[in-house]
Amino acid sequence: MKAPKSELVSRAGVHYAGYVFSTEGVIFRETSSTDVGVDGQLELVSDDGTATGMLLGVQVKSGDSFVDNHSEIFSFKSSKAHFEYWQQLRIPVIGVVYSPTLKKASWFDLTKHASVILENDKPPIIKQKINKSNVLEIGQGLNELIKLAHQYYELPVTKEDVDKLVVIQEQVVDSTQTSKEDSWKRLISIFFSSDSGSDIIGEVGYRLSWYFPTVSDLQKEQFKSRLKLLTLSELNRIFCAIKLAFDRNRDDVVSLIFGLISYHPQITEFLDKLDENGFVASEDKWILEQLKEYLEQL
Repeated sequence: MKAPKSELVSRAGVHYAGYVFSTEGVIFRETSSTDVGVDGQLELVSDDGTATGMLLGVQVKSGDSFVDNHSEIFSFKSSKAHFEYWQQLRIPVIGVVYSPTLKKASWFDLTKHASVILENDKPPIIKQKINKSNVLEIGQGLNELIKLAHQYYELPVTKEDVDKLVVIQEQVVDSTQTSKEDSWKRLISIFFSSDSGSDIIGEVGYRLSWYFPTVSDLQKEQFKSRLKLLTLSELNRIFCAIKLAFDRNRDDVVSLIFGLISYHPQITEFLDKLDENGFVASEDKWILEQLKEYLEQL
């Protein structure tokens, strides 16, 4: 049985992109061939090799029909329905166009272009000349792509953003499991982020703790693994969120966050260090003592 040439060309693009991403230190996970709109998912990795929860969707186009080989102008073509889908996703999405003849690939910011195309009723096609800022190639690094992810994930998070992620966790259809895992990682990232305010940390901590008993073992381990990397600065931000919840008489938020951070194997010692390093004001030490008493009862 012969495989269709178009399928071989398509697979070549996905394999090339995955190979470059993996070689350059970005996790690449190919999605099921039945998924519509994304061929894979990227996850950034920190310098110490820890998966960060910063996710990007990837859609790959492969073939010389997408490329002017003489001018090296790459064109990403799709339907408006696809651009609407990418605009609505909870993670940023990039496109990749691979030329089998040139053996080169270029990446596109689909999330940004989706807004331009849909809001201005423009044709669903993006063209760009390949250069060092958009080339997908081993040895060139992915600095611009990584910068794009950081810009997206460092945007201030609102309660509306959190609510949208929570809606995904509440869905019960099995086909949404990938989306649930993505939103779970995003919630973890927000909980520990230095860009999250006390109100957002409190809201996200409440949600993480509330859903913790019902999520998969993998999702539980993802949170516990990230919690083990807890820094004093992160613990201080969580403590400030607990203090705000006390001030607002949100005992439910307080108790659930207490339970959430109790998964850290040395959390009591960390709380002592928080106090020793001057993070806790004298008028807030009672909160620290109450948290310790809670942990002793576990």
